[in-house]
Amino acid sequence: MNTKYIIAIIVLMAQFGLAAQDLKSLTLQDSETGNIITQATFEYGNQKGISDENGRFKINFDTKTLLQISHVVYGVNEYQPKEVKVFLEKGIILLTAKQENLYPVTVLSLRPKARKHEVLKLQSVDKLAFDGAEILKKSAVISGIKKSGSYGFDPVFRGFKYDQINIVTQGCQTASAACPNRMDPPTSQMSPNMIDRVEILKGPYALRFGTGLGATINYITKKGQFTPEMKWNGRASLGYQSNGNGLRSEISTGFSTKNIHLNFFGAFSKGDDYTDGRGEEVRSGYQRASYGLKGDFKLSSAHEIGLLASNNRASDVDFVALPMDLRSDDTWMLNLEHRWAFSGRKLQNWKTNIYASLVDHLMDNHGNITKMSMVKAHTDAHTKNIGFRTEGTWKTTNGKWFGGADTRWENIAGTRFREMLMGPKKGKIMKDNVWQNGSILRSAIFVEYQGKQDVWEYVLSSRLAFNQSDANELAASFKNRFPEGVKEKQINPNISLGVHYSLNDYSKFSLWMAHVQRSGSITERFINSFPVGNDPYELVGNPIIKPEKNKQIDFGYEYQTEKTAIGATIYASYLSDYISSIIDPKLKPVMKMSPGVRVFSNIDQALRTGFEIQWKQALMENVHQEIQLAYTYGKDVNTDEALPEIAPLDMRYQLGAELMKGKIIPSLELRYVADQKRIATAFGETKTPSFFLMNLAVEYLPFKNARLKLGVDNLFNTAYYEHLNRSVRGTNNLSIYDMGRNIHAAFSYRF
Repeated sequence: MNTKYIIAIIVLMAQFGLAAQDLKSLTLQDSETGNIITQATFEYGNQKGISDENGRFKINFDTKTLLQISHVVYGVNEYQPKEVKVFLEKGIILLTAKQENLYPVTVLSLRPKARKHEVLKLQSVDKLAFDGAEILKKSAVISGIKKSGSYGFDPVFRGFKYDQINIVTQGCQTASAACPNRMDPPTSQMSPNMIDRVEILKGPYALRFGTGLGATINYITKKGQFTPEMKWNGRASLGYQSNGNGLRSEISTGFSTKNIHLNFFGAFSKGDDYTDGRGEEVRSGYQRASYGLKGDFKLSSAHEIGLLASNNRASDVDFVALPMDLRSDDTWMLNLEHRWAFSGRKLQNWKTNIYASLVDHLMDNHGNITKMSMVKAHTDAHTKNIGFRTEGTWKTTNGKWFGGADTRWENIAGTRFREMLMGPKKGKIMKDNVWQNGSILRSAIFVEYQGKQDVWEYVLSSRLAFNQSDANELAASFKNRFPEGVKEKQINPNISLGVHYSLNDYSKFSLWMAHVQRSGSITERFINSFPVGNDPYELVGNPIIKPEKNKQIDFGYEYQTEKTAIGATIYASYLSDYISSIIDPKLKPVMKMSPGVRVFSNIDQALRTGFEIQWKQALMENVHQEIQLAYTYGKDVNTDEALPEIAPLDMRYQLGAELMKGKIIPSLELRYVADQKRIATAFGETKTPSFFLMNLAVEYLPFKNARLKLGVDNLFNTAYYEHLNRSVRGTNNLSIYDMGRNIHAAFSYRF
């Protein structure tokens, strides 16, 4: 044989041998159970394949290539080259199951793509949002009650609001609003820079996490990843908006070792009055700061401890629609979690949480006092939430069982002090017992089964809840109305069933049914003559109010390919003993300016129905679009009148691209909201006009780990207001106008 051919063969064999030597093995395991994961597909540059029966696959490491792993249970996960290097040193990649995907769920993202199975998360610049409600506004299915120009939005989903929506973090913890008018809703205590993603679990079906009559909104933090050697990480972001002189900043830093992952978080934001589309100033100053830590500690191969602690502080927040402003709000949220993983058993893991949420809230009207003011007032209120949740997971041949129990004690106390500034009582100080030191103890046991057989998937969930309520400082008026006392015990059975049918590899039908019921909140039971609704009437609680019941059905269709994802849902909700309020002419208001008194009461029958559509599409390799559409219809069946605070038709369109290998990311957002003619005149609602908005933005990645975003919201300076915006105090039903044209910029850097 010719010598040159022999040399060529030797060189080729040597190269092949070196390449083979460079191939390194990785094993996929479940992050909670340690079980191997088979049939997961991976893409690593030109290298593609599937994990074998031992959960293993091999790659040739490249310092510039992203690793993508896809699995029907674990979704799509992408890893940077630095992360891949660490995985190769360990030989293991831990994946977390996306169990919630079986529910009708929206995972919020501010920069969506149309990639199959992708779970979209918040980018660094998105975490500059100052509270959890601001993130929710990105979804068409969520609207918000607005009492301040810039702070404390209260989410509304399909017309359900307040305690009808189960708002939690880590699947269990929440905080109670200390302000009777909910200046500080639970979403205001969720710090976005500590959040990995937000899941809107649509409907009353996610009974594992509590009784959400209309939905469960779950704020989830990122689980800590352990590394063989100490590794530091961090992020810093800074943002500014021209309209309202808004400044936002956040920082995160921490480290990981083979047994510890610890991160510290901090954020600060403030703003002044903004200008609406008419050129009018809207009083909307605010200041907010938060800090906290998240830690994960591996005690052994089977035991881990998780710690989440945060402190949120708000001060000098203007509430243009309320008689008082927020002077200070100081909230601690503490959560301790124990995770116990089992190997080789049907019982896969057991997770237990102990948590506490403590709110100190002060509000007053001191900044609004004039020569004509009759009263100088302030209210000091405090809330406590102390809870416990424990849950086990069992694996069977065709599915999983979840079972456990939880309990939560909620208490609210507060006093309003009124100093008379005019009239015969000038100088006299009066005290009003806001909450009557009301408390509720919620306890429950729950069980859920998620199964799969051929083309069928199903979820059966049930929850038996026990509710005990009482007030420790009962006002004289309540003693007279309820001479036998106000202590109440109620039992609430809940059950839901979801069925998925896969028509083929691309399309799936789903049907969800549920019967759930919810006992009244502390506000609905014990509020003592305060105007907490959407009209100026004072509201009085009803300690013996019946639980409201919801029989609901959702029918959904999903179509998904590599380039297109379409989801559509039609739903109907029949409510009995629906909690609302009626005017009681026999009761006199405490404040003279109030037109009367409403009492929380049950409505015999109410109906809600509507639809939601979402379509994501990759128009070409680096260009994508998304359309969202949401509509809700609601009425009181007995009176045939519209239910109050139902948002109108909301339609949104987003167009985005990734140019210059992802270094430049422009985006266009269009939003159209129809007029709302269906109004509840009995609650003082007025018709609202339609509006159209356009937002433009561009993100630029100037260098590694850095992200710069520039944009303009409300490009055409449209004068508009949402239907759920409250009226400006002192005007004739003039709603709060939203912000006019706003130029904003943000910069974030990871290290």
